[in-house]
Amino acid sequence: MPEPASMALHGRAAEWAAVASVLAAARDRAGAAVVLVGPVGTGKSALLAAAVAQARSDGFVVVSSTGSPNETDLPYAGLRRLLDGPATDGARDAEAALASLRDLGAKRPVLVVVDDVHHLDRPSVNALSYVARRLAGSAIGMVFAVDPDGADLLDRSVPRRTLPPLDAPAGRALLDDLVPGLAGDVADALLTVAGGNPLALSELARSLSPGQARGEEVPPVTLPPDSRVRAAYRRRLDRLPPAARWLTLLVAADEEISVHELAEAAGRAGLAPLDEAVAAGIVRVAGNRVLITDPLERQVAYHDAGLAERFAAHRILAQVTAGGANRLRHLMHRAAAAEGRDARLAGRLARAARAGPPVLSSAAFECVANLSRRPREAAKALVMAARQAWLGGQPSRARVLLHRARATDLPADVRGWAQALEGEIELRAGTTTRARNLLLSAASTLSRDGSELTLDTLILAGEAMTVAGHHADFIELANVVAALHLPGGRPEATFLQAYAHGQAASYSGDLTGAEAPLRQVIELAAQLSSPTASVRAAVAATLLGDPVRAHQLASQAIGQATSRGSAAVVPQALEIISFSEFAVGRNLMAAEVAVEGLRAARATGQESLANSFLATLAVLAAMDGDRATCHARLRQLRPTPVDGEMSQTEAFSRWALGIIELFDGHYQAGLEWLRPLMCDDDQMRGNTMIRIPATLALIEAATRCAEHQLARDKLYILDVWVERSRTAPWLALACRSHALVAADDAEAERYFEEALRQHLAAGSDHGLARTELLYGQHLRRVRRRGAAREHLRVALSTFEQLGATRLAVRARAELRAAGDRVEPAGPTGALTPQQQQIADLVAMGATNTEIAARLFLSRRTVEHHLGNIYQRLGIRSRVDLARYRKDEHRDP
Repeated sequence: MPEPASMALHGRAAEWAAVASVLAAARDRAGAAVVLVGPVGTGKSALLAAAVAQARSDGFVVVSSTGSPNETDLPYAGLRRLLDGPATDGARDAEAALASLRDLGAKRPVLVVVDDVHHLDRPSVNALSYVARRLAGSAIGMVFAVDPDGADLLDRSVPRRTLPPLDAPAGRALLDDLVPGLAGDVADALLTVAGGNPLALSELARSLSPGQARGEEVPPVTLPPDSRVRAAYRRRLDRLPPAARWLTLLVAADEEISVHELAEAAGRAGLAPLDEAVAAGIVRVAGNRVLITDPLERQVAYHDAGLAERFAAHRILAQVTAGGANRLRHLMHRAAAAEGRDARLAGRLARAARAGPPVLSSAAFECVANLSRRPREAAKALVMAARQAWLGGQPSRARVLLHRARATDLPADVRGWAQALEGEIELRAGTTTRARNLLLSAASTLSRDGSELTLDTLILAGEAMTVAGHHADFIELANVVAALHLPGGRPEATFLQAYAHGQAASYSGDLTGAEAPLRQVIELAAQLSSPTASVRAAVAATLLGDPVRAHQLASQAIGQATSRGSAAVVPQALEIISFSEFAVGRNLMAAEVAVEGLRAARATGQESLANSFLATLAVLAAMDGDRATCHARLRQLRPTPVDGEMSQTEAFSRWALGIIELFDGHYQAGLEWLRPLMCDDDQMRGNTMIRIPATLALIEAATRCAEHQLARDKLYILDVWVERSRTAPWLALACRSHALVAADDAEAERYFEEALRQHLAAGSDHGLARTELLYGQHLRRVRRRGAAREHLRVALSTFEQLGATRLAVRARAELRAAGDRVEPAGPTGALTPQQQQIADLVAMGATNTEIAARLFLSRRTVEHHLGNIYQRLGIRSRVDLARYRKDEHRDP
């Protein structure tokens, strides 16, 4: 499928695929049409321009026109302008238009392009619908563009594609074209204001002052005054009656407004319900909520209203929300209607904000800053607003608020709070070295009496050290935290110290010393009942080798975070769940959770966590022998600069590359990738989440390379750790490793049998099948072919169910070598889950570029998977694949 010839259409791969299919149909004399539907600025005209450019480069005859609002009352004016001819009456004009286009297509294909169909006169629209219904067997392609308000003008039988808002990656790519090197926080702020509208994003980018572009000034909070998008939305609002426009302003001023509250507000203002706004598609009712359909419409409705109107709206909303559960919203409306600083109102709003959901609390604390009379109180409120914005998954807003706070002369303690928050954001969304420096500096600024904030800041600094690979520094710091004097024995401080003590012991290889504090962490987390505490308890359970408990605690953290609106914590908990699924041998589920976590990390601006999920996906792909996907994931990793030991990113990369070499039978190469992950002594030091499972791969590689002493040394260390956990998943993996290094066949079989028993107890699927495969290989090598076939059949069946294609191929080859007549894997349609996703997206018309963006793969990897799909299904093209998937979904 061709790419657009004239321009980059960021985020419009699926829509371009629909346009390209029309061009292909015209070339094949199969005639086709498509209607592109979207508000102003969504890229309809850009797609039409790309279609015209592509058609002309392919030798098409191009016929194009644009609707004019000045001619909507002139019958057939649009059709006459399109075909450059006279018009008489409806039926004959429609037939003549079709005949004229067919004549044009006799020698060359024809592309008809009509923009702004909603501005055409109705007879012309009817004639074009008539033509679009009769394109079969012609060399004519038609592409229309229309606003949502006019989408029903064209016949519904003509296929249509609605242009969705740009997603964040596409928006950033567009901004990179418009303003290369734009600060990341500024880009995020513009993406929020633009609401996914490409033209709005372009207008915002061009309106930036030099200070705003560098991130030194507050970025725009609304569209520029001369914005075409803003003017278009304003025209829609201006068409409403004054009463409906006023009620729309009330909805725009409160995103949480309910149907009952709006009805009460309308009654207080003496207005009728907003039926006109609903009918116009501007406002919709969803359950008990009243919403403005388009975020840009809400923005224009609010910011284009006069100051007096906004004050009046907030005063009415303050009256409506007075009482009980609406206290925070009530006070925010009072603050928005305040005409000056009000210290008393600021104090009441600050107290209410502490109990609200993070995003709303952030806005409330910003109001507190605007109301405060004292600069110190205002700065403190801005830091609190930034903290809540970060918890709510808005890192760019948090950084902007911190920048505002730092513009004042901050007291030492407030400066420490701001620096600690900046360091935490940098840890998740920036560079670990800078995060470590910020956090250590913040800790030295804050009080040294063992306060929870000081302890938490030091623990986060330690986490930055581990991500960067500075394990020795981390152990030293964690020991300092564990030894700090704690006045009063507060449970929060005790929890943090136990966490630091347990991690320090674990990372230094003192497994006995780590057990008691880590168990104390799990016990205290139940008392604290916070999502962050639950995540740390899940980490403690992971270090104790209890993936089931870790999974439970991380799931609990997600529930707590979701109920409180703490979006930033969710991907942190998903990381633990993904590892827990992997640890119990459910690799497919681990990959699904990792993909979900990757999306959540990127949605909340936590690129460091996104790195972790990409690395996990690389390891999981390697375990399935998928070299292309493994390398694609590793290429997406953002390198972490280090000045000493191995970073977490490098460790994950080595682990994945070692596994893929081991899978392909390159045992020495695999061993060389894995060896640097291990300590040279007899201790299991460093990051348990990497080194313990990586030890399993190293033992297998060492035995294949006849380095039996190395395998036994590392097996001893593994045994010490597993003996502490005594959980079925790790016992199964340890028994498998013992089987590989066993001194004789009888010992190997005993260990294999025990490994299978433990896998079954753990509910493992991938781990069980992998052990069955290794056991079958062992039995075949000792010439017990009948027993080997029994285990290999189980492995093959499980791998096929899991969609582990390459492992299934290996199991099938082993079965044949063991004398089993295995049916070859024919074109049965048994695709892997990822292949099914790709096939479905192709059937929907998506290009390889869009599929890659949706599934976080490279385009080359998608092409590689497509080749495998074609081979499995016995087909040769995207058209065949689309037809196959359509037929498959139609079958009962």
